[in-house]
Amino acid sequence: MFFAPPDARAELAAWLPAETLVAQQGEDLGERMDAAFAGAFARGATRVVVIGTDVPRLCRAHLLEALTLLDTCPIVLGPATDGGYYLIALRQRQPELFRSVEWGTPGVCAATLARTEAMRLPVHVLLALRDVDTLADLDAEWPPPSEVDGGPFRRGP
Repeated sequence: MFFAPPDARAELAAWLPAETLVAQQGEDLGERMDAAFAGAFARGATRVVVIGTDVPRLCRAHLLEALTLLDTCPIVLGPATDGGYYLIALRQRQPELFRSVEWGTPGVCAATLARTEAMRLPVHVLLALRDVDTLADLDAEWPPPSEVDGGPFRRGP
């Protein structure tokens, strides 16, 4: 389990006592993801999935699907509805996928797909899911109960 910030180790160890915890390394998101892939493959992994932690609908089935698809495809990408991606899975390290990317912009997924095409690497694209970057994103994912089922909860002013 690669994590950030580095000072969160004790908290994560209490929550995930059986996991190997490694602080993320790198200046930007691309460097951190590439370092996580490099570290996992160096530890003997043959399939690695990196996920965003801000995707409420991401579930175990998505991870299992990505891992299974790696049996026949070297890259699996889960696009986010905002133009980024919530999941990338690889059978081997591909550092060029993470270089010179404008992280946090709506063109990240498209740029990554263009790069895989230029590298002649097949990619399987999963269904798009929404990530939660703003309160509006959260509202779109989880409407207030009063709007869903007439429940007693009401929004503040």
